[in-house]
Amino acid sequence: MNKPDSWVIIFLISVILIYISVWIIGVIKHKAAFYFSFLNGLTALMLIAYWVLREIRVTQHFIETREIVVLSIEALIIAISVYSILSAFLNSWIKVAQYCIFGVHFLCLVLFLIFMLTFKMDRLF
Repeated sequence: MNKPDSWVIIFLISVILIYISVWIIGVIKHKAAFYFSFLNGLTALMLIAYWVLREIRVTQHFIETREIVVLSIEALIIAISVYSILSAFLNSWIKVAQYCIFGVHFLCLVLFLIFMLTFKMDRLF
C-alpha cells in the first residue's frame, strides 16, 4: 500500500469513528437529531469547500451536471442543518431529514472505505 492510500484510509477510519461516537453520544443524551445537524452541516460544508478548492487549482473548468446536483443537495443539507440548529422546536420532518442525511453520509463513508481497501491500482492503462 502506498503512502497516500494509507493516509486516506486513516482519515476515513477516523471520520467513521467520529460519526459512530456522535451517534452513540446523541442516543445517550437523547439529542441525536441536534448533534446530527451539526455533523451533517459540517460534512456538507467540507464537501463544498473541497470542491471549490479543487476547482480553483484546475486551469480548464468543465462542470458536469452530476457535480451540480451533488453540490445543490449538499447546499440544501447545510440549509436544513442551520434551520434545525437555529429553531427552538424541531419538527418531525427535520428529525427524519437529519437521520436520513446522517445515514447516507455514514453509508457513503463506509462504502468508500471498503472501496479503498478492496481495489488497488498500480498503474493506469
